[in-house]
Amino acid sequence: MKNIFFALILFAVPMVAFMPSKETNKIYWSNDVQLQWTDFKGSPKHIEGIEAFTTTGIDPKVENNKLGIYCYFEKNTSWRIKKSETEYLLKHEQYHFNITELFARKLRKQIRESNLSKKGNELQKVINKNSLEWAKFERLYDKETNHSKNTQAQAKWISDIDNQLKELSDFTDPIVE
Repeated sequence: MKNIFFALILFAVPMVAFMPSKETNKIYWSNDVQLQWTDFKGSPKHIEGIEAFTTTGIDPKVENNKLGIYCYFEKNTSWRIKKSETEYLLKHEQYHFNITELFARKLRKQIRESNLSKKGNELQKVINKNSLEWAKFERLYDKETNHSKNTQAQAKWISDIDNQLKELSDFTDPIVE
């Protein structure tokens, strides 16, 4: 069921996740920021087997003539069922946020290494491809972990995501040019 809901979100990713929105609704990714249950302000959806839902996105922004690629968590559309709140489930949701940062880093790397920030059409193609790969990765994460219920798979995914984030640590700065 979450896959159906996620699929609806997926179609909006190229149009919505890459557009700036109100800052007060967002938490930007940082090594120092961990999600809290109080950050999940959306109305719970009653989808069988789904106890929480995380909405994240990637914002390309130009400020002071420099392109930045920012990863964020959206409070008002992320939700949880209060009686299901556990630290373990929160960590699973945190890793959805971490996956988004992973794909933001991949995008930053590709832009920096290809000097794409000055090539609008090519940049949009790279953003779209990154978006599709990110959505596929998210679906696989939830499928293999069974939305956190498969503890062995969850542990493996945490380790893999952490390792990939470390490998791309040169691309933590959102500014790409």
